[in-house]
Amino acid sequence: MNFASPNSLIWLALAVPIVIFYILKIRLRRQPVSTVMFWKQVLDEQNPRSIWQRLRHLVSLLLQLAMLLLLALVIAAVLMAKLTFVSIIALLYGWRDVTGVQFFNFIRVLILSLSLIAMVSLFCFSMGITVDYFILLKAGCALLAVGAGLLYFKLQARTVFRSFHLFSYLCATEIFPLVILVKVLLF
Repeated sequence: MNFASPNSLIWLALAVPIVIFYILKIRLRRQPVSTVMFWKQVLDEQNPRSIWQRLRHLVSLLLQLAMLLLLALVIAAVLMAKLTFVSIIALLYGWRDVTGVQFFNFIRVLILSLSLIAMVSLFCFSMGITVDYFILLKAGCALLAVGAGLLYFKLQARTVFRSFHLFSYLCATEIFPLVILVKVLLF
């Protein structure tokens, strides 16, 4: 994964719904009312439109797109840093062919854990259930740890490395960064 083929920039596809919602914004419709005494005062206050009031929606759209671009770039940078780190450690161990399997397994586990956290959060929010997000964060970290354990068995079946060397490699690339992440996020 490099800047010639940044797969994690797929998040920029989220710009499409933002632009569609901007184009399909709610239009005001005429509604008969019994008196217009109060509406005249409101309309008189809105008549002098400045340039800012005219461009307010466009600026809002551009800010939303800028935030989405920033989010996509941050996600891409984090994933590229992870891939670079795993590649360097794999070079130290002399296991270049393991990098792709390990990185894409990490991406799958990360997407799965984040999706589960999002679904549980949305379900609890929609049902009005109070949820402790600290517990959800712990569950996401536990899923990442389980994914690292499953990666050990997957790599054990694909390679002829000794168990101790494979375990030390996974500790350097998966377990220690996960422990640091848990220490920073949870404690």
